[in-house]
Amino acid sequence: MAKGSKQSKSKEHKSTVMKMDGNSYNTQQEVFELLKTMCPEAFTEGKIDVKKLRRSLGEEVSEEVERYGLNWAGKSICFRHIQESTTATLIPCKTDGVDFDTTENLFIEGDNLQILKVLQKSYYNKIKLIYIDPPYNTGNDSFIYTDRFAESKEDYLQRIGDKDAEGNLIKDGFWRKNSKDSGHFHSNWLSMMYPRLFLARNLLRDDGLIFVSIDDNEIHNLRMIMNEIFGEENCLDRGCLVWINKGSTKGFRKIVKNHEYILAYGRNAEIVKSCFGKNFPNKLNDLEHYCFNRPNPGNPICEIKFKAGCKIKGVKDAVFENVVGDEVKLEIVTEKMTFKNSELVDDVILKGAFPYRFQIEEFFRNQDDGKPTFDKQGQEWVEIYFNSKGMPRYRKSRANLIISSVIDEEDIPNYGADDIKTIFHSHPTANQI
Repeated sequence: MAKGSKQSKSKEHKSTVMKMDGNSYNTQQEVFELLKTMCPEAFTEGKIDVKKLRRSLGEEVSEEVERYGLNWAGKSICFRHIQESTTATLIPCKTDGVDFDTTENLFIEGDNLQILKVLQKSYYNKIKLIYIDPPYNTGNDSFIYTDRFAESKEDYLQRIGDKDAEGNLIKDGFWRKNSKDSGHFHSNWLSMMYPRLFLARNLLRDDGLIFVSIDDNEIHNLRMIMNEIFGEENCLDRGCLVWINKGSTKGFRKIVKNHEYILAYGRNAEIVKSCFGKNFPNKLNDLEHYCFNRPNPGNPICEIKFKAGCKIKGVKDAVFENVVGDEVKLEIVTEKMTFKNSELVDDVILKGAFPYRFQIEEFFRNQDDGKPTFDKQGQEWVEIYFNSKGMPRYRKSRANLIISSVIDEEDIPNYGADDIKTIFHSHPTANQI
């Protein structure tokens, strides 16, 4: 019976089986179909009529010949590389894996452009984090394809599949060096990077992040193509991390380079909550600033009562009369402000421009009732205090933990290298996984 049921079930679902063409995901076709749905009037005989599309978009189309952007020799070819589908297939290597049938990890080896295309169908809009450590284009990097138009497909597949004694892919003959003597030194690097970054973006989910390491050789060009592919608005808070490392004095005569960069972008930075990591110091957990600012039409002069018991930091006992402040002054309406044992003795009324007036007043009301106070971003007002000059400040607890733009190896040791060696060259423990 089980056998008969299985067969009938197979017949029942036979009509739902779809035939796959074996090609990688075609992003160009998706955009084409989207345009056809949104702007059917811009199509003539199944093709896009540019003049009609321009009419449909109206003022959103720029007719200017000169405009801001990055161009290089070979950029148009990049889009051909992106649009070319591949029939390449990932082949499992069970003998090289560890716990092959139960592991949730994948280590993929091969030409990364082809692999990115293969992953488009299965992992489109699903990846949370991508980290790329590309060639820095120092003049000694080998990443240019060696074009051999006369060789057969079989020879090509054999060449890119050759491995050394340790099982690593042999790159000799597959890539050639991008020399600084080349007339297209920067163009070659851009043409290599652009398709890979474009395809990597497709894999990111909406709140996904991408980090790309680079040094001063191509930081300027990398930022330009990242802005073009991901959108400048998706750069995370200007998104450039400075990684301070040990560096080397070799080859430097005036300034020793002991830092690199990491660019950080999101697919949709607006919905990214945090990129805080466990190895980062917690000194950035809180947000502290002055309660006042210079007066302006949107921030007029007003009076606020500060409650007795507010702390003063930097001094124990102090008395301020009439006015406090240097460049921005606050009037003490109650004439005198007295602190004993680092606490405000009596309520005091200060007159000035307080941009957070209503939140400050709410904080003191809620403090009496034992209730927390939150701003519009969900950040909790933790404390209102005075500095040693008698100027009021606030401290909030950040709703989203942040990281510093400077990463110092002394603060954040490089644990990863040893872990990776252990995991991939011996049987991993539960803690390592």
